[in-house]
Amino acid sequence: MAIPIATTRDAKLSRWQSAVESALRQENPNMHISEIRRTPQMQGLYQHVQAASKGQIIPQPAVEDHNSVEFNAYTSQQFYAALLKLDPNITYTPEIVLASVDDWPYSTDNVHNWIGQAISQYGRELFKSKQYRDPVDSQGNYDKNKSLIQWKLPSTGKVIILGDWGTSCLDAEELLRKLLAQCGSTPPACIIHLGDIYYSGTEDECDNNFYNVIRHTLNYQGPVFTIPGNHEYYDFGDGFYYLIDKMNTGITGATQAASYFCLRTADNKWQFLGLDTGYNDGDNATTYFGPPAPDLKSGLDKSWAEDKLIHFPGKTIMLTHHQLFTRSADPMHSGPFGGSCANPYLYSYFSMYFNKIAAWYWGHEHSFALFQNGLMGLNMGRLVGSSSYDEAISDDPYAINYPLIPYNSNNVVVQPNAYKPDSHDSNYYYPHVGAILELKGGDTDPTITYYSLPSWDKEYLEPQSFHLSSVCSETITAPASYQTGVWEKNDSKSYNSDNGPAVAGIGEAMYIAYQNKDDSSKIYWDNASLDGNTLHKNNPAAINSSVKTDQNPAMVNLNGKLLLVYKLKDSTDLYYCTFDPGTGSWTSHGRIEDNISTSPNVKSNYGPSLTVFNGKAYLLFLDSSDNSTVNWGTFNGSSWSYHASKNVGGSVLKSYNHVCPALTANSSSLFITVANSNKTLTFITGDTNDNWTSHGVISNNYDNSSNLPMTQKALGMAAYGHYVEVFYVDDDGYICWALCDLNNSNLWTGGIRTIVSPGSLPQTSQVPAVWQGNYRTLLLYRGNSNHNLFYSSRYLPS
Repeated sequence: MAIPIATTRDAKLSRWQSAVESALRQENPNMHISEIRRTPQMQGLYQHVQAASKGQIIPQPAVEDHNSVEFNAYTSQQFYAALLKLDPNITYTPEIVLASVDDWPYSTDNVHNWIGQAISQYGRELFKSKQYRDPVDSQGNYDKNKSLIQWKLPSTGKVIILGDWGTSCLDAEELLRKLLAQCGSTPPACIIHLGDIYYSGTEDECDNNFYNVIRHTLNYQGPVFTIPGNHEYYDFGDGFYYLIDKMNTGITGATQAASYFCLRTADNKWQFLGLDTGYNDGDNATTYFGPPAPDLKSGLDKSWAEDKLIHFPGKTIMLTHHQLFTRSADPMHSGPFGGSCANPYLYSYFSMYFNKIAAWYWGHEHSFALFQNGLMGLNMGRLVGSSSYDEAISDDPYAINYPLIPYNSNNVVVQPNAYKPDSHDSNYYYPHVGAILELKGGDTDPTITYYSLPSWDKEYLEPQSFHLSSVCSETITAPASYQTGVWEKNDSKSYNSDNGPAVAGIGEAMYIAYQNKDDSSKIYWDNASLDGNTLHKNNPAAINSSVKTDQNPAMVNLNGKLLLVYKLKDSTDLYYCTFDPGTGSWTSHGRIEDNISTSPNVKSNYGPSLTVFNGKAYLLFLDSSDNSTVNWGTFNGSSWSYHASKNVGGSVLKSYNHVCPALTANSSSLFITVANSNKTLTFITGDTNDNWTSHGVISNNYDNSSNLPMTQKALGMAAYGHYVEVFYVDDDGYICWALCDLNNSNLWTGGIRTIVSPGSLPQTSQVPAVWQGNYRTLLLYRGNSNHNLFYSSRYLPS
């Protein structure tokens, strides 16, 4: 007997009922509504809504029977609860379920299929767990050779690369058919797939949407290697492992033993390193409403990958399903790292090997993009995720959600095509993209060409209507050495302070100055040393009994002597003193005002900033009268010149929220960063004639962009080579970074929290200090939850 449709005062439940019913009607257009309402899915949904409206809980059924009303009621309840937990404020409407741009299968936000799969998944989750094959042998011991493919790629040959291809749609099939033909009379050496067989990577889907298309429809008999995306784990990996166990049967040495693999060329010049990022993204509700930054399954997987990077003599092409970073997608969530444009796990694990990684290919986002070379330290980052799953104009796949994640200088993207005959439908789709990589042999770098083919609705157009188009070609160059945003170690030293420290060097000697909270706020100094990534204390001592502060001091090396400027404790006056390394002694010179013949106003409520440029020390500080006007002065080693405020871009330079400007320089330019009233940051350069030019907000000239670098706490800066790096403290106290490439039109990258590998994320509420020496950079800061000074270090790029 059919269960009647429930009525309920709960708006969310009512909308949930309407949304799922609409989805099922769309999925079954040939069924009358009365028939749909009699299906176990809808009857179960009604039972769930009725029970929930009465505050009742549906118990777990004893038997998993997908055709029973009880089972469907229970799974509807579980999925509804899961979505509500992910987003308590969600308003369920049919649009949530039917939010795709139209009813095409395998298009972005094709949520009614997600709903169906999710309900099924939540039910089966009660009875199953995910499969995985750890890098261990039959005895459970770590096995570095697990899934090291014995079959070798020829030194010269072609490799087809596809991402998110497993749909069996005719346009996806045609894309691969045309790529195979593009390889010419010699078939490609192998095909590599970056993951996602839809919707859940079941055995049937792995057969019908992947294996059968390649092996039977297209009759390609060469090796095929694939890594799992999130969708393969919606079926708990069952279909994926079923697939790889039979994919390369009959090809000697080509069996892929695990969800990760290492494939090498016969001449050991190149290796393709595929990693499994899908395992920790195997819940489709989480993926949809709060995308995670998926980690590798365990430290064993990290060790396995590191072994391949460390011991392989050639160059590496990394392969993952999930992105290392994104410009457009929803933020990836990962504990203290918060929502970010970067995957902190992958970034922290592998950034130290960027000098070995020539290129990194990923999918997951259903679009195509070439990111700026050197972005976040990576030689080449490439998104190839549009080989089948459709993106429409309304999906806005090239949105600038993260303005510090730029595309390459050519800004190569693909354009949507109008191809549907429906005159009312202007919501066009972007074409599909696949790539052919050509190995050249010897020391010649491989090339890769990206090809597009318009996607189409199989109900309207036939494949012969379209032709393969070359989007662009590029050479996969040897990895260069770029600065990364990852530091080594995160340790504390028992320098106890209420404020941020100062650090400077004379030659290779390093000096630290800080306000000592345990000795009447006197400024202490220490001739410390950095050995590799370990900071060694020497013998910290007070400069003298009168040198005290209640803010951060600033210190530089001017002509072989240290210059220290500080705000005197319980005063607004700025004082200075100098250190002669020849005598090993400090000289206190009193107030800066007393060294100037005019009537200056060298007063501030906050600590100043210092740098050396054009043979002089430059001092910036916030005027004590309004805590925002930036005043400045210079010191030539014997006397001060006071310049008061500065007009930049037609107005007086200001820095808001009590944030003193950050200051650094190289041999040709002075660099300044100030905090704006809305917490964004403005970048300013100065020349040797003290002409200062504002370059606007740090945003790569994108208007109205979100996720810009912002602070209302503190700023620091450093310059090396043709890079300038800004460190800013976000609202949660995390030290973040943004890197400017002066050789590339002041292009900014980064904009994320600083990562320490291994270690916790650096946090402070005070001004961080940066020093370069001994081929390393030191980041020194006061802890956020205690008074110790913490430090991290990293290699300078060559």
